[in-house]
Amino acid sequence: MTTRKSSAARLSVFSNSALVLMKVAVGLASGSVSILAEALHSGLDLLAAVIAWVSVRAADRPPDDEHPYGHGKLENLSGTIEAALILATALWIGAEGIERLLHPRPVQVSALALLVLAVSAAANLLVSRHLFRVARAEQSVALEADAHHLSVDVYTSVGVLAGLALIRATGWHWLDGLIAVGLAVAIARIAWELTHRAAHPLLDARLPEAEESALVASIRADPRVLDCHAVRSRSAGAWAYLDAHVAVAPGTTLEDADRLEEELRARLRRHHPRLDVLLHVEPAASGEQG
Repeated sequence: MTTRKSSAARLSVFSNSALVLMKVAVGLASGSVSILAEALHSGLDLLAAVIAWVSVRAADRPPDDEHPYGHGKLENLSGTIEAALILATALWIGAEGIERLLHPRPVQVSALALLVLAVSAAANLLVSRHLFRVARAEQSVALEADAHHLSVDVYTSVGVLAGLALIRATGWHWLDGLIAVGLAVAIARIAWELTHRAAHPLLDARLPEAEESALVASIRADPRVLDCHAVRSRSAGAWAYLDAHVAVAPGTTLEDADRLEEELRARLRRHHPRLDVLLHVEPAASGEQG
């Protein structure tokens, strides 16, 4: 079954494939090395899009005997790889920018190259905005990473156009290097934030404090619950996992404890549909009563 996430990732693959073919065809026909270099850049975007597409399809597979917790972490792995690719892009742009700052030289870009750059930026802007929307709705870190990757292409294209305009107005060729360094810093920050978001769950980091506290508060709101402790949480892709001990009054029957557990699980999942809950209902110790 094709999910909304998979469809969005596939759109990115098709879009980047079309851009690569266009840039290669125009580059070969015109003999422009700069356009062929842009084709190589789009090839990297295509690789990132394929990684995202494969990961979201695999992450949606249900749990099996070998992976009882599902395959959600594949999205986190994909996002981490894409963050590394974005960081590599930032380092390359930064190195080129520093070189241009130390050794300014005239910037020459053909009208055809600018047209290709503009078409590529417009296409990536539209696709990245769609990916961001779906990523937010589906809580997909892989799609978010792919959207950031395409956004980097938009930023660099705008940077090139802005640099050319400023150089033409001022005659200061060193501005090309300065703008590149500024872009590199901004892109590196995106890579860092994405790495933290994507890679953190790979280490089984707990859910954000506000999210975990809200889940625990919902459990404690039930009058039959005397205490909730030994709370553990983590996430994997779009899924969250909560494990907690729930203390009830001594003498509570197994049937009542089982009913309470089912009701609490249903209540939590109404507010968090992608939540896997494991509750250990136990009689309260003397200090927990009252």
